[in-house]
Amino acid sequence: MDAAVQEILANSKRLLDDAQVLAARGSFRTAMALTILSLEESGKACLVRWKKAGHLANDITDDIRAMHIAKQRVLTVYKGLNAIRSVAVIRRVGDQPEDRRMNTEAFNDLVRTTLAKSLVVPKSQAELGLLDYVKQSGFYVDLNENLETISPTIPATQEWFELLCEDAQEALRMAEAEDEDQFIMAVMYAALGGPSISGKARRDALDDVLAGIRRDLSGPG
Repeated sequence: MDAAVQEILANSKRLLDDAQVLAARGSFRTAMALTILSLEESGKACLVRWKKAGHLANDITDDIRAMHIAKQRVLTVYKGLNAIRSVAVIRRVGDQPEDRRMNTEAFNDLVRTTLAKSLVVPKSQAELGLLDYVKQSGFYVDLNENLETISPTIPATQEWFELLCEDAQEALRMAEAEDEDQFIMAVMYAALGGPSISGKARRDALDDVLAGIRRDLSGPG
C-alpha cells in the first residue's frame, strides 16, 4: 500500500481510538465528531488509492482537501458494493487501469433495486450534510439568524456514538480492502457524480430533516 495512504489510514485509526477514549469518559459529543473525522480520513485514503492506481480520470484535489461530503460519500459506495454482492457476483472485466468495465450481467433488476434501497439512508446522510452537522456540533456552538444558540438535534449518547463508530470501523475496512474492490468502488464513485444538491438547497433540506428528528425525539404532543 502506498506510503501516503498508510499515513492517512494511521490517522483515521488514531482519530477513532481517541474517540473511544473520550466516549469511555462520557464525552460523547466530541467522540461522535471524531468518529466522523475518522470516516472522512478513510474516504480520503480510498480516493488517493484510486487516483494513484489510475481508476479515476478526474481531478480529486478538491475532494480530498476541502469537500467533506465527497469523502463521506465514499462509504456510501462501499455499502452499495456490499449490497450488490449480497445478491450477485460483480467483477472487473479487463486488466488495464484505463479499462473501467465490469460484468454487465451483474446489473439486473434485482441488483438495481437492492442497490437503490441500500443507498437511500447513507447517501442522504452525507449529501444533506447531516454527518457534517453532527461533526460541527461536536466542536462549535451553532447560532440561528437571531444569534440565539441552537441545541444540537442529535443527542450525544452512547447509542449514537456506537452507531457512528460502526460506520467508522466499516470505513476502515473499506479503505483496507483488496485492489479489486477498490477498482469497483472507484467506478461506482465516478458514476455517482457530484452531490445532487448544494448551497442553500442543501441547508434548507437539512433544516427539514433536523426538524423531523426533533419531532421524533420529542414524541407525541
